[in-house]
Parts: sequence; structure tokens; C-alpha cells
Amino acid sequence: MSEIKNIELLEHFIKYPGLYIGKPSIYGLQCFLAGCKVSGNNFGIDWKEFENWVVKKTGFKLSSISYGAAKYIAECDEAAFDTWIAWLQEFRKEKERESAPKSS
Repeated sequence: MSEIKNIELLEHFIKYPGLYIGKPSIYGLQCFLAGCKVSGNNFGIDWKEFENWVVKKTGFKLSSISYGAAKYIAECDEAAFDTWIAWLQEFRKEKERESAPKSS
């Protein structure tokens, strides 16, 4: 079996969350990412920067982290999962644009 690279694991999780956490939920997402972080896999993402980005995007100044904001905004747990994933994807796209070489 081939080893999945960090970012490939994240992409696979986003595409097939049920393989990792059963039913997509914000709690399952939080547990999955906590386990990855404990094992040293941060997927190359600056999570503190992401949390600050969510605060700017939503206007929420929470004592908890982005999971709480997603749960507050969404109508149900699965929608909170989808909201959080959408934020992460938007954040990653912004980071890619910022790091792309600027043409003259």
C-alpha cells in the first residue's frame, strides 16, 4: 500500500469524510484534525493563521475556535462541517494566490 502524503490525506478526507469519521459532522472533523495534529501532521497549514482568518471573515470573536463559529452559523452539524471545509478551501486558495509568483 502506498503512503499517502499529508496534503493528499487532507484532500482525501475532504472528498470522502465518511471513510474517516462516519457521518460528516463538525465534532468528527474536530476529532480527526486533533488526532492529525497530535501525530505531527498539520497538513502544511498554519492553523493559528486560519483561525484568525475565520475571525476576520465571520466577525465572530469567539473564545472557542472556528468549529464553534461554523456550528453557530450552520443549521445542523453536517452543514457546520460543510461550512468549515468551505472556509478551509477558501483560505488555502488565498494562500496559494499570495504565494504565487507575481508577473511584471
